[in-house]
Amino acid sequence: REKMKARAPFVPASATEARAVLSSDRDHAFVNAHSDFDSLQAEQRRYEHERKQRFLAGDFKVHSATSARKGVMAKVFMNSPDEDALAAEEALIAERLAGNKAKMDKRFLKARLKR
Repeated sequence: REKMKARAPFVPASATEARAVLSSDRDHAFVNAHSDFDSLQAEQRRYEHERKQRFLAGDFKVHSATSARKGVMAKVFMNSPDEDALAAEEALIAERLAGNKAKMDKRFLKARLKR
């Protein structure tokens, strides 16, 4: 009796017997477009869609500093200069920087020559 209790629930005597036992229930063992699993997924998608439709304002969005920054990323404000003015200002700054760099280079060379 101890040997009978310790025996595994499925122990075939040969490969042929195992194949016959395992493939006997093959008509019901499948997963494809017509299986219950697919219908459960479709039902869950319908439920999620209906749940989202109940919200009046759409998806929930957390208010944070990051989302606030994204909201004001535009460079154009009511009294701000247009793109041409901004480009001209950048060109003027670049010109001044180039002039200052040339002056600094001259000062550096004079100081070096005095040594």
